[in-house]
Amino acid sequence: MSGNPYAPPAAVVEDIPEAVEEAPYFAVSVTKLIVLMMCTFGLYQIYWFYQNWRRIKQRDGSTIMPAMRSIFSIFFCYQCFDRIRRDTDAVTGTTFAAGPLASFWILSQFLSNLPDPYWLISILACLVFVPVQLQVNRYNEQVAPTHDRNGSFSAANWIFAILGGAMLLLVMLELLMPGLLVPATTD
Repeated sequence: MSGNPYAPPAAVVEDIPEAVEEAPYFAVSVTKLIVLMMCTFGLYQIYWFYQNWRRIKQRDGSTIMPAMRSIFSIFFCYQCFDRIRRDTDAVTGTTFAAGPLASFWILSQFLSNLPDPYWLISILACLVFVPVQLQVNRYNEQVAPTHDRNGSFSAANWIFAILGGAMLLLVMLELLMPGLLVPATTD
């Protein structure tokens, strides 16, 4: 100890790493969102809804059940989109049409029951999520600048993308060239 009480401390003080904030809504890059939604044949949509409802429940302290709202998203899609729109409009200065987007997404869920090849239209349902996710990403950037952007593909993401992409490719090949992969049956 030195005799000077005004001397700076001699101990080495390390910087504390900055904490990463959790984004108010589910952060994911638009590219990753589209790839995973298409390659999982829409199953990633359930995960997307779950992540957003979970964050809403945490923030509000409400008693909603995110898992059930995600599984039955056809009934809660508009509420999720509208909630995101209402929360983000003032901060981002931009908006999206929650009603038409939700309506198109719900319609696309019914289109998935159409016969070949018309059900493929339902794969385009992922495009409905693009304006919503762009708004979410802008909002997250402004209110939680240090949040994880979730733009890179994890090992699990790659597995789903490769396996699902291969399956999607096989389906497309069979639809474009019937009998190529599955022999045609004659009755």
